[in-house]
Amino acid sequence: MLSYGFIRVKVFAHRCRVEITVVGSGTAPPRLARRQSCVAVCSEGEMMVFAHGSGAVGGMLHAGLDPFAVNRIFFTHFHPDHTVDAVSLLFFIKYGADEERERPLYISGPEPFREFWEKIMAVWDRGCVAATRRRYTSFPCMTAKHYTCPAEP
Repeated sequence: MLSYGFIRVKVFAHRCRVEITVVGSGTAPPRLARRQSCVAVCSEGEMMVFAHGSGAVGGMLHAGLDPFAVNRIFFTHFHPDHTVDAVSLLFFIKYGADEERERPLYISGPEPFREFWEKIMAVWDRGCVAATRRRYTSFPCMTAKHYTCPAEP
């Protein structure tokens, strides 16, 4: 069981440095000893986050990761233990940043992601979360054996 800390793995391959930090290893009900799902992958000056469950923002800070540095968020499915802290991240970017974020934040998930995210933002996007440029993409449900991520718009 992962303690309320974090796990960090550094990989070097073909002159490319990749750092993987397990911020939360997942638990449906909140537990004192574990955070809900969140894995941060840093490479080439970009931070990608896979899942953003409860406690992810605080866990990122605890692990020495800068939540402002997140470039991309990927959701595998829409359960709250994988998505709930994404709104906290946007709130953090709006009210915790010393300066306004200028680069886009890419947020992706399986179909019907856009519909899911628009419903979330209908509630929270009324001045409560960052007005950062957000770009959304949906990817097909993972039924195929191989999938190539779509190019940026």
